[in-house]
Amino acid sequence: MPFFRKACVLTDFGWDFSSGLGLFSRSLVDEPEQVMRQKDTKVIPLFASHVTRGSLDNNSTEFESGRISSRIIQITSPDKKDSLVLRAPNDNQTSAWFSAIVSCICTLNAKAIVGLNQVVVDTLDGAAIQYLGWLTDMSCARSPTISRSPLDNSCSRTFVVVTDRDILLFSKVPWTRDEWLSPSDSFSLLHVRFIPNSCSPVSSSDMSSSSPSSSITPPSGTSFSLRIGTQSGIQYKFFRTETQSDLTVWAKFIVKGSHDVAMSTREVAFGM
Repeated sequence: MPFFRKACVLTDFGWDFSSGLGLFSRSLVDEPEQVMRQKDTKVIPLFASHVTRGSLDNNSTEFESGRISSRIIQITSPDKKDSLVLRAPNDNQTSAWFSAIVSCICTLNAKAIVGLNQVVVDTLDGAAIQYLGWLTDMSCARSPTISRSPLDNSCSRTFVVVTDRDILLFSKVPWTRDEWLSPSDSFSLLHVRFIPNSCSPVSSSDMSSSSPSSSITPPSGTSFSLRIGTQSGIQYKFFRTETQSDLTVWAKFIVKGSHDVAMSTREVAFGM
């Protein structure tokens, strides 16, 4: 059997912002133009990446041990095409690394929002982005018809953008104006109610029969649901954040946004 030695294994790793940025410039994502790199080193920008801790499928034989699962950190690229899975030697180091990575991503995202609002204001018809980031769609994650490997939860990742009047959902980070104009779903904040995990579970009788999530009970922990008024009735969306602080931040922007839109709305017309 022939054996081939690869010059650099790391050449296969990572997502690169050097091309195809669309609306995102290097200055916007804080990527240095020149980085001192060795041939066995790979620099991975953290902007708009998604980071999770542990395996989503703890019942898998590969990660059946909760001790091993809790030491796993997975970083996924903004387009969900690449993932980097890391495992720390113990839970303390895992927590430290996870917190540091999450903090960096939040800082980069916050800086990008300022510049992004200047280039997408016309695309969003004057709306201003207040917050953005990744959430785990619990409806998709709990679907029994989807077969995934223990660390492949890409179908349940949703990139969520909260503007000063809407909530926009994307399957991946929108790089171009066309992608910003075509979210997978969108809801007016005027029609959205934020329900934290401390609330009682929503009964199926309180939900629209047309909602695909009518049989799902919101999980506890760092999760929340959105109660959305639509023309076809009440619908629910269930999401999970990675940390309790994330939950607090999402609650702040969604609740405040809903209140601000309601206060600024002078008249509402209902069809008969």
